[in-house]
Amino acid sequence: MDRHEYNTCSFYATIGTTPGYGEHTTMPSMSLEDFSALWRSTTKIPVVVTEGRAAYGHGPATGEPLFIITGTRNPYWDHLDPRDHPEAWRQRVILAVEAMASALEQTSAQVVFTRGQSFTYLRRPTTPNPTGRDT
Repeated sequence: MDRHEYNTCSFYATIGTTPGYGEHTTMPSMSLEDFSALWRSTTKIPVVVTEGRAAYGHGPATGEPLFIITGTRNPYWDHLDPRDHPEAWRQRVILAVEAMASALEQTSAQVVFTRGQSFTYLRRPTTPNPTGRDT
């Protein structure tokens, strides 16, 4: 496989699944499958979605169900869409998380961005790299 080395950025976001706070928030209001389908209809940013629980002082004893969304920007494809350049990509992530939080009737959501990560994209050499940035 061909190796392509870049610096990139990633994000980690959490969104609760049930409106409000308190003991009634112990059951998710949306399935993982439905959340993933809604994400795909909202944006084309590829992500990994998992389920989790948030434990906080005034929350349910068993934790509040939430979705954990992670994604990494792939610089290999920058030439195809200017929306994939770092700041534009970051803004698209924020808009998508806002849309998902709104769909789940959440009053808040969290997004953490990490920059300057080493990123290796492994690709079978069936198609030449159109950027010419092989290392």
